[in-house]
Amino acid sequence: SLPRMILGAEVAWRPELCECGELTALCIGDTKNILIELPFIPWNGRMFNHLYDLIGQTGVNPVIAHLERYMKLQKSQQLAEVFDLGVPVQISAERLTHPLARGKVMKLLKKQRVHILASDCHNCTDRPPNVGQGMQVVRRKLGDRCAQALEQSAKELAGLTGDGGAY
Repeated sequence: SLPRMILGAEVAWRPELCECGELTALCIGDTKNILIELPFIPWNGRMFNHLYDLIGQTGVNPVIAHLERYMKLQKSQQLAEVFDLGVPVQISAERLTHPLARGKVMKLLKKQRVHILASDCHNCTDRPPNVGQGMQVVRRKLGDRCAQALEQSAKELAGLTGDGGAY
């Protein structure tokens, strides 16, 4: 069967994001969850303060997009602060499909720090849909329980209940 399509957007973080009046239009489906791409520079307290403002003032729940891309740029202290925000974290399946590149992401999955496995699909050649391949790696390396937890989190964050999913 075909996957269920749910509208949403990956929104680039910027300091004035919480002032955007139409922010809920960018949320995933009918939820208050919004996929946020953090800046590709070293994070500082100001950025975290703005994220707390976003959570407290707008009623939207940020979902941190492709955390694996920031890991080389950030100190462990900044990554820990992302986890301390208590918001969902997403990683891209692409990282799991490369055995030499997946070590840190696998550790985050083992520690249950990752809530969503997603594709960063832009087309079918350079950046193809690969969630299935990523989930195979999760099942093989971490077991069905971890894979099922990721699937359940994805359903919840997309506002889906019951069977069927957006992955």
